[in-house]
Amino acid sequence: MQIGAIADIHACPSALESALREFEAAGIERIFCAGDIAGYFGDTAGCIRLLEERRVECVIGNHDRDFIERQPQRSEARWLATLPRSLDLNVAGRRLLLVHAEPPDRVDGGIRLLDTDGNGIDEQIRLWGDRLANVPADLLIVGHSHQVYAHRFGKLLLVNPGSTVFNHSAAIIDLDDLALRFLPLEGHAILPSWNFSHAVSRPSPTCRP
Repeated sequence: MQIGAIADIHACPSALESALREFEAAGIERIFCAGDIAGYFGDTAGCIRLLEERRVECVIGNHDRDFIERQPQRSEARWLATLPRSLDLNVAGRRLLLVHAEPPDRVDGGIRLLDTDGNGIDEQIRLWGDRLANVPADLLIVGHSHQVYAHRFGKLLLVNPGSTVFNHSAAIIDLDDLALRFLPLEGHAILPSWNFSHAVSRPSPTCRP
């Protein structure tokens, strides 16, 4: 069985639509979103509609929490408030843990394995190897850091599909053998690592209407 993974949509429906089209073309029926549906761009409601239409299983992120705190009266805030901080599921015989930033259920902090050029940082990889040693899962899907990676720590496969809008990426994971491929979105090349501090040297992402 194959599943789809996305994260950090940040209120940009066009990038989300691109990911959902890729999943549909690949025959993916079950999709997981590692949070941050809100934030930065302007159409949280449009993103929620798309997620509901495809029955995407989501957890809450820090930008979703902030949206709820700032605008609690909005219908989008009420929807975001229903999202769990984590999901711990058995899917096709694999134990899957979904969380925005880091386990067990943090929405801030985050797992950063790459430098600004997308190269692995050995010290960080060793650090997270120790921290994740006792995570009782086969597959851990996270977001938050706007980095695109897959790394094995023993029997655990850690995956960050990257931000649909900032990294232009999503992921398909085969649960039979935990094989994975990353999907470029909206005709862009995948950016392995993105942070707003890089904006002076990289084009700022835009959300297509």
